[in-house]
Amino acid sequence: MSAAPIKVTVLGSGTSMGVPSLACNCPVCTSKDPHDNRLRPSLLLSRNGQNVVIDTTPDFRQQALRAGLDRLDAILLTHAHADHILGFDDIRPFNIRQKSSLPVYSTEETFRVLRRAFAYVFDDAPTLSTIPSVDLHVVNGPFELLGTPIIPVPLLHGDLEVLGFRFGRCHHRGVAFRPRRILARSRAGDRGRCGARQCVRHAQEVVEGGLTNPVTRGTDPVPAHPAPPPRTPWKDAFSLPGPVLALTSSRRFLHGDTQ
Repeated sequence: MSAAPIKVTVLGSGTSMGVPSLACNCPVCTSKDPHDNRLRPSLLLSRNGQNVVIDTTPDFRQQALRAGLDRLDAILLTHAHADHILGFDDIRPFNIRQKSSLPVYSTEETFRVLRRAFAYVFDDAPTLSTIPSVDLHVVNGPFELLGTPIIPVPLLHGDLEVLGFRFGRCHHRGVAFRPRRILARSRAGDRGRCGARQCVRHAQEVVEGGLTNPVTRGTDPVPAHPAPPPRTPWKDAFSLPGPVLALTSSRRFLHGDTQ
């Protein structure tokens, strides 16, 4: 395994509609702070000149240009909601320049939606234009990319089971909504030295401690996204022992509120 660290770049951390959102006059969407301009959620993992992207959002082209991404080696898809896959067609320049197809890792359910949404990629019909070239890999357990194991972590996004991905040593405790059947599966499947059980236990404590209230946009609930209870200061919501890594796409907080 390479001794070089994995560099993690947050390509986007916004909501499914992006921040600012169209036709919204809330304090976040009208903020002048450039940090309150956020693209759709995606991560870039880089090591030794190789790059893996998690989710190809509708903003993928803009995200890749902004990050100076000139090579792509694999794609991980967490699920098939539009804000996570609709930039899929924009991987074509990497196919052309690298003269190869790209491996894509996800669940069979995600691939079922992907095949329907991008039927022209998979129907083998003649085409006069370029199309993405990919090799689909159904995730049934750990696999390796960038010289490190990638551990699939089943989670719930509303009623939809999605994939999280754990990689490298787990020094942080995570916040996630994991029902008991998924918690049990994660505990049973983990045999690593990393502390995944500690992460899972901590996540359960956080969920049971009241951090599963719906994220709100104004007064409209978004129950698929766990968040602190209303009027809870950000720093108080996560005043828990040890470091906490929390990913949220809420538009409740201005960038300055999270400092």
